[in-house]
Amino acid sequence: MLKKEDTIIFGTRNEPLVTKIKALLKPKPMDEIRDPRERFDSVKEVHAACGIKISAPNLDLVVPGAPLRVVHGDEAELIEEIKSQSQVNIELDKDGLYIKADTIGSLEALVKESREKGINIRKVEIGNISRRDIMETAAINNPSERVIFAFNVKILPEAKEELIKSEVTIFNEDVIYTIIENYDLWLAKKKEELEKKRREDYTHPGMIKFLPEYVFRISHPAVFGVRVLGGRIKVDMRLVDQEGKSIGIIKGMQLDNKPITEALQGAEVAISVEGVTIGRQIKGGDIFFTDIPESDARKLTLMNVLNDDEKDVLNKIMDIKRKTNKFWGM
Repeated sequence: MLKKEDTIIFGTRNEPLVTKIKALLKPKPMDEIRDPRERFDSVKEVHAACGIKISAPNLDLVVPGAPLRVVHGDEAELIEEIKSQSQVNIELDKDGLYIKADTIGSLEALVKESREKGINIRKVEIGNISRRDIMETAAINNPSERVIFAFNVKILPEAKEELIKSEVTIFNEDVIYTIIENYDLWLAKKKEELEKKRREDYTHPGMIKFLPEYVFRISHPAVFGVRVLGGRIKVDMRLVDQEGKSIGIIKGMQLDNKPITEALQGAEVAISVEGVTIGRQIKGGDIFFTDIPESDARKLTLMNVLNDDEKDVLNKIMDIKRKTNKFWGM
């Protein structure tokens, strides 16, 4: 039972707070509401189970979902009880994303679902998303962890301004499963983007065959058709033959008379190569490989970003290089 003037204790984000009930407001039956401003009756006491609105000092500090107790006995003992029940006891990771929710219960539910998906969590908190939350998350080194899961909370105006300037991604939904699903889709796309960016920093393995029926220019530069047998080729890559001899640099590439910068396995494209003459240094049917720097070969092997087809081409290139340097790429 709750009574007007009862002393109550409730949980906050910090220490439990003690206050006194100034008014108990009970919702009127729907058929008695004439004026929207008069939706409640002021009552002296209420019993379980009854939905009520409490008027008391400092209620703005209450944590949604935290317990509330009426003081009848040892106040200090109740404070300790409320304190332990108001704490969010969640094991955190050193790295991971940030979770915010509107209540303790929803926070725990979102954490549980995230854990089941193998998602690391570095911080959890109840409340709306602030500018500080955005700035703190933006400082994370790992781009895939600059993420906030937000359940049933608002993004404060100053946080929205900061969000525009940052690389933080917020998944703000009122359904937990939707948050997880959207995050999975985003993460897959993010990993693809990061892998592509990492690939661009290194010369990748590629193997091509000179198609003899497609000779467009003999030299200065030589222009001819090729089929990509494995891996990929890009403009500005240097080519070598099966003996490791330098052939020249791919200066341009076209597919269906349109310039392109990259061709993958299975593609048939026209390339222009500077520094070679068809009929002298090269001829139709020849096989060429991308000339990978030794340091790039080592890094690509360690990074484990190559698919099986690219690994096979890299091994062929290593075999060619080791004809003159048996420790090449090791």
